[in-house]
Amino acid sequence: MVTETQARPEDAQAAFDDYLRFGTDEEDSKGETTRRAYLWTVDMFLRFLDGRELTPELARAFIKELEDRGNSPSSINRHLWALKSYFRYKGKELKLRGLKTQKYYPRFLSVKEWDNLLKAATDTIYDPEVSTYARTRAKLELALLYAYGGAGLRLSEALNLEITDVVDEGFLRVMRKGGREDFVPVEDEVLRGLHDYLETKGSNGSFVFSGKGDDKPMAPRTAQSIIKAVCRRAGLDDVHVHSLRHTVGYQLRKLGASERDIQDVLGHQNIATTQIYTHMLAADLRKKLPKRFAHARQGRMEWK
Repeated sequence: MVTETQARPEDAQAAFDDYLRFGTDEEDSKGETTRRAYLWTVDMFLRFLDGRELTPELARAFIKELEDRGNSPSSINRHLWALKSYFRYKGKELKLRGLKTQKYYPRFLSVKEWDNLLKAATDTIYDPEVSTYARTRAKLELALLYAYGGAGLRLSEALNLEITDVVDEGFLRVMRKGGREDFVPVEDEVLRGLHDYLETKGSNGSFVFSGKGDDKPMAPRTAQSIIKAVCRRAGLDDVHVHSLRHTVGYQLRKLGASERDIQDVLGHQNIATTQIYTHMLAADLRKKLPKRFAHARQGRMEWK
């Protein structure tokens, strides 16, 4: 009898990928980026097994080896999630606790930083001295900023937008992780920015953000490089695409939107993912509070 570890690696990977893509009652369906990461982990694990039987003890040994190599706790936890999914796929259970990680809050933009970012794009649009190409490029930058920092879309969600997905009633039709269709409410300014770019770029396939070739979407690296370029012009070297999405979540929470509403806007499957914006708001408020007792003794009081 041939075991999976003895079968061709590509066959084992394809079967597990299908399991992740479609999901089960015990396993939520995974998007392409997550599946690719999980498959990478499992490929390393199968090579570590080298034909041995799949057991929790060997999974622990694999995790220990990752620790010995100097992997960070957050990296090890990602590998652990992949292994737990793989064990469920094999009809087994892996009871391993994740490592404790430092509290991390993602980068988000202040209102002033967001205004500076929009200004970096719009200044070129309204500059009478620039070429038509430069103006079109600036409108593309602005449209991408609105897709990520206005609608809060993921990298792939914006790039897979088709022209018919820009609904004039104030929504964007978006394909979420796992192929789930969703309608994201957006402000009129976001729609105007997208329509303005579409009118400028003319007919070039069905996608809002067109790529090279016949009717293909823009490549993720291209979108990332465009965002990085306009961020550098605005003096925001540490900002990237996902920072804009986090900005939407943070600003909505700051303006009083509920966690459930933000979950719907951002398309989080788990409310725990959305709750980070509540924690971020509390941490930001704590930093801004004046130090009323700065000169008071901070040690424990001794009562006599």
